[in-house]
Amino acid sequence: MMKKTVFSTFMMLAAICFCQEVKPVWELPLNEGDFDAMVSTGSRQFKVRTFAREKLEWGPGRLGGKALYIKNNAAVREHPIACIEIPGSEHFDFSKPFTAMCWFKPSKELKGSMQYTIFGNTPSDYGPGFRLLYGWGSMRGTMGQGTAKTGAGFNAPASKVKVEKGTWNHVAISNDGNLLRIYYNGIEVASTEKKIYPTKPRPFCIGAYNATAYGYNGGICEFKMFDVALTAEQILNIAKELD
Repeated sequence: MMKKTVFSTFMMLAAICFCQEVKPVWELPLNEGDFDAMVSTGSRQFKVRTFAREKLEWGPGRLGGKALYIKNNAAVREHPIACIEIPGSEHFDFSKPFTAMCWFKPSKELKGSMQYTIFGNTPSDYGPGFRLLYGWGSMRGTMGQGTAKTGAGFNAPASKVKVEKGTWNHVAISNDGNLLRIYYNGIEVASTEKKIYPTKPRPFCIGAYNATAYGYNGGICEFKMFDVALTAEQILNIAKELD
């Protein structure tokens, strides 16, 4: 009995330590107030690339800080498209376990009949890789093997997600090798057994699709990518600091 108690205590402490030691691979605060100072503070440190800087600005962030605001046209697809790009040299295989997340504050100008990319690395509408987007009033993930026949996606039901425009919201997507999950403000709102297929090394975009389409309009900050599938509890703890 004593051995079982000691073993259980050890496993519990190990789990606690694991939760405390999980660090992001990519971490972009996006609150620097200086475009040239935007760098990853995660275990991989690098500078990001900006597109259409004239449509990027700094504004009020969460809890009194600053945040990046992306000002793409919310009504029509208008070039150039503004976004942030993580270089292809920092490529990650998203067919393996991961969790990616950020805070976003969608503009009140966003249209319910359109879609806006939050982040992703897919080179086409049909994969490979993935894309997390806000569209048709809810959150959606897309993936595939690169052809129209294999393209797939999954939605968070509108009954589970009421995205508040003009308010900070937390969104996350995770892959544990069996299921893809979308979390909204710390709560799981969608899941699927569909797979993400790996891409060749390529950039990862925040705020647009391929830096060419589906441009986002609104605030965004505290982007993080972990090379593990965080638990629901871990994600909820991160999302608890609602504005």
